Amino acid sequence: MGSGRDYAPGMTDHPVDTEWNRLVMFEVLAIDFQRAHMMIQFPGLESVMHTNAFAPSYWLTMFQAMITRKFYAPGSNVRLPKIASALRACGELDDPNVEAAATKIEEEFASRYTEPFPPSEGVFEDVLYGRLLHADYDRFLISQGMSYHESHLAVFMATQPLHIAVDITLQLWQECHTKGWVTERA
Repeated sequence: MGSGRDYAPGMTDHPVDTEWNRLVMFEVLAIDFQRAHMMIQFPGLESVMHTNAFAPSYWLTMFQAMITRKFYAPGSNVRLPKIASALRACGELDDPNVEAAATKIEEEFASRYTEPFPPSEGVFEDVLYGRLLHADYDRFLISQGMSYHESHLAVFMATQPLHIAVDITLQLWQECHTKGWVTERA
């Protein structure tokens, strides 16, 4: 099934063949991500504060977390720090514009990819990998010990900053591309 490629599926993406293709792939996926946000009414903090497992806002928040994962997961081709590296690889050597954009992406990622507050340390990943995307048993057990409200709030608080980082990264990539600061390299 699928592309016919001969590799075992797992938690790491099949690698892209060039850094330029990484940037193009990121742009397409980030635009899809933005379209999802325009088309689906994801909940705000107010509805997250007053919800339970039967509320649509709970499941919309979980869906939002799942579509955000590709932009921060270590094995993902479009993890935001990899986009910064790809910009550098496709830019002219020591171009200050490309370097400034890449550094901004790294700073945005570093400042936004943190757990929102100490009581929820690890909750975002425990919910994603124990309940939603995978069936990691240890993470499942941890997630079973928390309330739906706690997991909902933690996932919401972790996802929102990452959404902003994706938007900023897309803007910076598009600026570098439009202004010709980066080019496809063989």
